Amino acid sequence: MIKQFVPQKICLSCQGCCRFAEAKSVWSVRLLKEEKKRLRLAAYDLPLIPASAHQPYVCVFFMPCKNKCLEYATRPFECRLYPFLLNRFGNKVVLAVDTHCPFVQKTIHSKKFSSYAAYLAKLFLTGPYLALLKDNVHIAGCYPDAVNLKELFSLT
Repeated sequence: MIKQFVPQKICLSCQGCCRFAEAKSVWSVRLLKEEKKRLRLAAYDLPLIPASAHQPYVCVFFMPCKNKCLEYATRPFECRLYPFLLNRFGNKVVLAVDTHCPFVQKTIHSKKFSSYAAYLAKLFLTGPYLALLKDNVHIAGCYPDAVNLKELFSLT
């Protein structure tokens, strides 16, 4: 289990995640093979649903009126990882971070941030997690403006 970087209270009070400008977004949550099977979905992306003019699309698990995730306790791996990301950079998969996250903006130069990034990199370079990531390479996206932190593995 991955430790959470953003404290739950802060995470659930944010107005950033789970909302999308387009029905198809690079930021849409990608599921691990096991999650796709558990949720009985045909695709690896979590569905986005129309919401409002202000927030055109939201994650299928998200309730905008309450700013609440219906699956927070059992949310997908990629949601647990956020604001950290698996980013495709050339032919490599790297650990990256989304600097649009308000908590990241406040902590990126802190010891807490650097310690957590080192924890994740070490975790993802161990046998079980490295095997999981290599078996689910489809969850690595090409995220604009993400800051790459540590190379994890090569796709070649």
